[in-house]
Amino acid sequence: MRKLNIGCGADWRGHPEYEGLDSVDYGQPHVAVFGEDPLPLPDGSVDEIRCWRILEHVPTERVLFALNECYRV
Repeated sequence: MRKLNIGCGADWRGHPEYEGLDSVDYGQPHVAVFGEDPLPLPDGSVDEIRCWRILEHVPTERVLFALNECYRV
């Protein structure tokens, strides 16, 4: 089962069952700006997404894009 933690932050190692994604490179597997960049993963490749306290940082006009990216992966 593949799990993704969007907006993982510097403590991404605290959740080893998730692959981390953040806009800042903390050494996690994926670096992208959520809501601006496409998620750097293939279609249908993720089983679960953790996205805590991140949507409020996405500009309103980009929220639908961000959620569609979650659905895509």
